[in-house]
Amino acid sequence: MNRDKLWARLRAIAQRIRAAHSGVQDVRVFGSIARGDHVGTSDVDILIILTDAPEQNLPADRIERSLLFYRYFDLPIGVDLLVYTASELEHKTPFLSRIYAESIPL
Repeated sequence: MNRDKLWARLRAIAQRIRAAHSGVQDVRVFGSIARGDHVGTSDVDILIILTDAPEQNLPADRIERSLLFYRYFDLPIGVDLLVYTASELEHKTPFLSRIYAESIPL
């Protein structure tokens, strides 16, 4: 899949996620795709940021949260998905700080 088609698919997926989940604050791409240095075997790295609204009724565990969103990513390449709430991101580790700094909103 060429770069332009991939970005178009990612934007469409982000729109579908936002339409289906009102608690999604942001959907971002990070990693090699965002940096523009991906190769044919690269996966897509996605960061989804949720609001902290308790009425979302989402699992507390980030892995369980990620499983809710994987179904949207019907791509011919692998996807790594990180799902955090806004308050979890306020306490960024150096890893999360780097991810957020290099990420591109969809």
